Amino acid sequence: MNRLGEIIGVKRLHFVSEERLEDMLGLNSGIVSLFGLVGKHYDNMHIYFDQQMLDDYQIQTFHPNDNTKTIFFAMDACFTI
Repeated sequence: MNRLGEIIGVKRLHFVSEERLEDMLGLNSGIVSLFGLVGKHYDNMHIYFDQQMLDDYQIQTFHPNDNTKTIFFAMDACFTI
């Protein structure tokens, strides 16, 4: 976390607490995916993707905010409006 913070120019980088996650996104820990971020914007929250992961795995799997199902998702679709 310290190294990533240096790379992106942030002094304090950390994972959000379970309580804050639920308050901010309305999601429980363990079932958070890209789908829980759709339509949300917060000045104090940024999402970063690992470029090598995107390059190596163009299809990702996600739980649709419910860990009883899995969706196969083309990552290119995440970056289109």
